[in-house]
Amino acid sequence: MAAWFGRGWIDLGLRAAGAALASIAAGAASLLRSLTLAHPGRPALAAFAAAAILFLCGSIGAALIFTGARLLDRVEVAGRWRRTGSSGAPSGPTAGGS
Repeated sequence: MAAWFGRGWIDLGLRAAGAALASIAAGAASLLRSLTLAHPGRPALAAFAAAAILFLCGSIGAALIFTGARLLDRVEVAGRWRRTGSSGAPSGPTAGGS
């Protein structure tokens, strides 16, 4: 990671951005509820847009709130899932498909 990414204010800023996205998701949930109650059985384009905003902002916001700057940390992958060789195909007991 770059040197600036490990600073504490970056972590705090990312978590604050996650909280902002979560509040946008809460607003989209409220809008979706009111649209659903106003027109039951007939979903409008606005309801689908509110549901998409709710899903995206809620998911990204939760990831930022819970992980902060550690979101982009490298993790070690088990040997059976590592790519080896020039073909890029994984090697291991199930690599041949049987």
